[in-house]
Amino acid sequence: MSIKHNPPHGSQLAVLVDRLVAMADEPTWASDDDVIRVVGELHVMQSEPRIWKWPRRVFKDRIVLPLIEQRDGPAGAVAFRRAPQALNHYADLLANQFEREAAAHERITPKLSISWIVEVVVLAVLNNQLDPGRSYNAIFNETAKHLGVNRAAVRRIFLSKASRMLITPDGRAALKAVSDLLGLDRPMPVVRNRHAALALSSHKSTVHAGP
Repeated sequence: MSIKHNPPHGSQLAVLVDRLVAMADEPTWASDDDVIRVVGELHVMQSEPRIWKWPRRVFKDRIVLPLIEQRDGPAGAVAFRRAPQALNHYADLLANQFEREAAAHERITPKLSISWIVEVVVLAVLNNQLDPGRSYNAIFNETAKHLGVNRAAVRRIFLSKASRMLITPDGRAALKAVSDLLGLDRPMPVVRNRHAALALSSHKSTVHAGP
């Protein structure tokens, strides 16, 4: 089974995923701590595709204000920030509009899944390993060793749509927040189960870094 749905038992990946899952049960998006708030917002955006269901604060910051800035420029967004009642009213109008215009299948309550959390943890560790002087092959191997999974699983996540987080400012900021929250920038024990060890030793393909 894919590690996105079933991280190897006893692996460092499983430990880190469990920690983020526990945090997801709290309204961390409302935290005064910048790092915790960013991770909380990430959880909201990844786990709830019905944006009109997002907490108003997240909806305003991530959807409404960017739309206002796109339409009216930075000055328009600043003006709305200075008029919180008007901003809240406009946010409610937009949320209602999104809900009305949503297709029937888009209104369905999403199934609970940890796959996005697994992807974020893997990418956060991988992001810390990125270095123009290293090959992707070396980065995949190092990330796999840290998390106790096989290199092929890391490479699949790197090649998935989720890896877009590595090339956008908001994505990199979110990965940095996850790294800071989980202490991924500090040395981690190399936890490797028997299956991961066998996979790492047998996987010999190389992928070299591009420019």
